[in-house]
Amino acid sequence: MKDCEAASSASFIKMLLSPSLVPYMCRGLDKVCLFEGLKVRLNRLICLFLVLTIISAGCRKKPAPATIPLHWAAKTGDIQRLSSLLSGGAEVNSRDNDTWTPLHWAAHKGHKEVVELLISKGANVNAKDKDGWTPLLLAIPTVNTDIVELLVNNGADVNAKAGKYDITSLFYAVQEDNNKAVEILIAKGGDLNTTDKYGYTPLHKAAEKGAESTSELLINKGADVNAKSDSSLTPMHLAASRGRTDTVKLLLAKGADMSARNVFGNTPLSMAAYKGQKIVAELLIANGADVNTKNKEDHTPLHEATCRGHKDIVEILIAKGADISSKDKKGSTPLHDAVNSGNDDIAELLINKGADVNAKDKDGHTPLHNALPSWSYRLDEDSLRGTVKLVELLINAGVDIKARSKDGATALHYAASAGAIDVVKLLVDRGADINTKTTNGETPLIYAINGTENLDVAKFLLAKGADIDGPDEVKIRLLDFAAVNGLTEVVCRLIANGVNVNAKQKRLYDQDSSPLLNAISHGHRAIAKLLITNHADVNARNNDGDASLHVAVRANDKELSECLLLHGADPNVAGRDLDTPLHCAVRLEYDDLVEVLLHYDANANAKNRAGTPPLHYAASRGYKHIIELLLANGANVNMKDKDGDTPLHKAAFRGNKEIVELLLANGADVTAKDNTGRTPVDEAARRGHDDIITLLRAKTPGAVAGDANGK
Repeated sequence: MKDCEAASSASFIKMLLSPSLVPYMCRGLDKVCLFEGLKVRLNRLICLFLVLTIISAGCRKKPAPATIPLHWAAKTGDIQRLSSLLSGGAEVNSRDNDTWTPLHWAAHKGHKEVVELLISKGANVNAKDKDGWTPLLLAIPTVNTDIVELLVNNGADVNAKAGKYDITSLFYAVQEDNNKAVEILIAKGGDLNTTDKYGYTPLHKAAEKGAESTSELLINKGADVNAKSDSSLTPMHLAASRGRTDTVKLLLAKGADMSARNVFGNTPLSMAAYKGQKIVAELLIANGADVNTKNKEDHTPLHEATCRGHKDIVEILIAKGADISSKDKKGSTPLHDAVNSGNDDIAELLINKGADVNAKDKDGHTPLHNALPSWSYRLDEDSLRGTVKLVELLINAGVDIKARSKDGATALHYAASAGAIDVVKLLVDRGADINTKTTNGETPLIYAINGTENLDVAKFLLAKGADIDGPDEVKIRLLDFAAVNGLTEVVCRLIANGVNVNAKQKRLYDQDSSPLLNAISHGHRAIAKLLITNHADVNARNNDGDASLHVAVRANDKELSECLLLHGADPNVAGRDLDTPLHCAVRLEYDDLVEVLLHYDANANAKNRAGTPPLHYAASRGYKHIIELLLANGANVNMKDKDGDTPLHKAAFRGNKEIVELLLANGADVTAKDNTGRTPVDEAARRGHDDIITLLRAKTPGAVAGDANGK
């Protein structure tokens, strides 16, 4: 008997330790004892072997979904193993890591016999997982509706809600096109008018999907054909917007309200027009839908179809009596919308049907204004071509090209702002006034240069005689634009008109700069000289703190630099990082400018924010001629920077023998020490410049090249 028990034990252990089961049995079980099925006694050796084997397999992880033997058997439909485990005492309602019970898995996988067995063993048919899903809900997508019927016959709650959208099994059955399940659920008390998170009923979902047979079934069983969602959408709204023609017909036959409105005031026809559902729109109109109904923005279906470019629906609506002059709350007509959307074919259709091309909205915009953006936005080439076509269409239809908006802007103002040169030329050619002013006194020329700075448009308007006179701020803006773009003649005219040449203009993408600074930085020397001779402030600064002389020096413009200096520019003005113009010229190795600046008494020993004089830069970079110029003009050969380095330290470190010799010849102190105690000899030693070391030691016989730390 003991031998039989041992043999049985060994056989059972072998089964437990099979590759397919070890991973499952060794993962910390919840309320399930793997050994409950083992009724025979195990001797100590076998127990030890079993425990060690399980530990070696790694019993540290939590159970993965359906990896508990009972769940796995339910998932795979292994009814024999399931029965064995249940007989051994396994908990029928145990849960895996996803909080599913074996019944969840069996229902989800469509194993009817397993479902029956589990129910017979006391499985909870209404068990919910962490998201509220019950076995019944999980059974819906399966083709086996017998399981649905089995569950509801055993007490499953047909109205339980689950998931992030709070759907019931009936809602889910509709969504999954499972009509047989729908019938079963309705028969068992499924709430036909239950709502999900957004207030949709099963009929909403069926109508949206275009499931005509399901919709009819629901309606015949008592579903509310005019049920409203949280946003007041009815099933008809959804069917119409999705183009579900047969479902729309069904809903109409069942008494659906065609005039129902959602929270925005849209009717099914409005939504069909917006979505371009032609057949549905025709069907609704044929059944009496109001073609001139308005939503909360006073948009009619014609507005909706027009702004979305649905020409076929526009034609249908007009043919059925839609008012082409109807205005929305902003005063826009369908023609305004067509032009604003760039739909020239619809615009032409509306014009041919009698639309008023001079109708104004509440901002005073005509469709011609709407053909162009009313802000500083440059049109791309494709948009520009379409705009020209629309403008020509409107002009040929008799639009008033001089019409003004509330702020006095004409279409020419907007065209200039958008950089639409072809439209500007077209409008001017057709009689647009190039000097017309807004209520703020701005001309199309000012619109052209504001923000986007459309040089081609500005030049065209100026060539056509655009007036440059106006308020001071207008003239200042023009002067800035002319200085940046090299329009010398405009600068002359503005100066003659008394413009303030020193006014700073805050530019859209640039720093606050004076016209002089702008002219210099953009390389327009003639304009810069013109401004200088007309008393422009030569020491004015930009936001970085740089003066005109800094900008001219960095541009390597000797002639302009001399002009500035002749007219009083400060040669020692400190700009960004406290650099003087001399610092800039030295670093950039502009010998001629160094000479010019020194001639005008630039301080050769000025220090910038880093505490560095110009001579240090020249010595470090090996600019021999500049060093000679600086030394000849008073540069201190032994001046130290913030680190205590002299020019000789810099040259020695770089290994530039010629510069070292030049500095020594001009009195450089070979024994000078920096803030760490290093001498020029030490600097040469750090970089292994033996020739420099020899040269420096020759000047200081007692010098030692470096200590133990390389200093």
